[in-house]
Amino acid sequence: MCEYEVIIKNGFGYVVRCKHCQCLNIAFGNIALHQYEWELQALEQLTRRYLLAWKQKYTPNVKEIRIDTPMHNFQLLFAYEELQAFQDMLMKAAMILNAKGFVN
Repeated sequence: MCEYEVIIKNGFGYVVRCKHCQCLNIAFGNIALHQYEWELQALEQLTRRYLLAWKQKYTPNVKEIRIDTPMHNFQLLFAYEELQAFQDMLMKAAMILNAKGFVN
């Protein structure tokens, strides 16, 4: 039975950690992910790379950034500002998990 600890919660979503299986549930807008702690850092790094790649060429408030997933023909779609908020939430969650000694 999962028992969740809130790692971070804001107006866009949350990251919670199961105290038993150590898995994370990540929600942002209409996206919900279930990941292991090490995957959070990989996702945060991926979103940071997309932000850097799109920094000079995005159109404000237009959902034009497509992030591929391992699932065939399935992508995550963000406006630059949304991706910034998502990456910020992931970065803060990773920092909190690191400070608590949960992630290397």
